[in-house]
Amino acid sequence: MDTDNIIDIIKRIKEIGYEGRDLKNLIYRTAKLSEEAGECNGAMISVDKKSYKNLTYMDVLEEALDTFIVAVDIALSDFPEFTNKTEEEKNDVIFGILNKKLDKWENVIGQKG
Repeated sequence: MDTDNIIDIIKRIKEIGYEGRDLKNLIYRTAKLSEEAGECNGAMISVDKKSYKNLTYMDVLEEALDTFIVAVDIALSDFPEFTNKTEEEKNDVIFGILNKKLDKWENVIGQKG
């Protein structure tokens, strides 16, 4: 996947949800994230157990992408720590944390592989 496409997708998520991204809505968005993750898990269980729902891996992908969208929306929130920061500074913080988490994830995955 082209990284430019990922950046465009993140920009689109930011544009779509910007007005409702204040902290008073954060609790509802984190609850939505849990809901979407649960639906992803439910879809995977349905595929694995061949349940009556007849879901496929495409259903798992769809639910995973719903989860991704909500998670990115939460990550783009106007956290109090961002009050006096420029967009560039906010992005530096977000990508710094993201890279740290990716390094950790890569290390864990590398140990299992």
